[in-house]
Amino acid sequence: LRRLKGTYNSAIIKIIRASDSVQKDFYPWHNGELNGTELATFLLSTTGKVVTWYDQSGNANDATQATDASRPAITLAAKNSQPVLTFDGTDDWLGADSLAADMVASNTPEVTMLGVMARTSTAAARDSFSLARNATNGIMVMNGTSTTTDRMLYRDNASVLASASVGSTDTNYHAWYGRTTFSGTTVTASMSEDNATPVTTNAVVGVITINNATIGCRYSNTVRINYWIGTICELAAFNRALSAAEINVIDADILDFWAV
Repeated sequence: LRRLKGTYNSAIIKIIRASDSVQKDFYPWHNGELNGTELATFLLSTTGKVVTWYDQSGNANDATQATDASRPAITLAAKNSQPVLTFDGTDDWLGADSLAADMVASNTPEVTMLGVMARTSTAAARDSFSLARNATNGIMVMNGTSTTTDRMLYRDNASVLASASVGSTDTNYHAWYGRTTFSGTTVTASMSEDNATPVTTNAVVGVITINNATIGCRYSNTVRINYWIGTICELAAFNRALSAAEINVIDADILDFWAV
């Protein structure tokens, strides 16, 4: 919930106020941060939910939610004095289907995802982000259970082709990145938490098809599962495999800004 591109000066997020259903776009300050004071003034003594989380790439792949009951909440001064999105683990999610088309150039896509988040429960499997067609076809970031750590999954209908698991099973804030790369007939899934050495897994490429991008759960045909319970501070998705040097620059900035 901040400006991620130096040239971006449009709205970061659209909030709807619970007391009167008024909607308002919020823009970054000169330093790139979301204007928390303006947000607090807008909400006064009521609460707010996220209508749109705007794409900053210029491709208009905004993440939106039309159903009020399924909108994540905006929580003020939650992490390092910054606002965050809060998902209830029941039915909150944001959809960005146009992002799926931009992210996937072929049936064996190379992608990179980075984020900062914290789950509030480790009682069940929870997915923070997915590029998928159904429950067993696509690329998912699963942020674990009490026995399952953060995972970057690349899977076709038959099986999990590559799964990189890292990190802890706690409810603290963590910064992670996941990446898929290809070389000939091999897919490599990589994942790192809090700038640790990435864990990688290789597998023979399997064809996947993707038509949906979802923040806050996993898409399964017409049904959504594994709803995220907790907060999301930041999420960045790239339709290519970033180099290690590129990832290190972004990762260092994320860790510093969010004090992870």
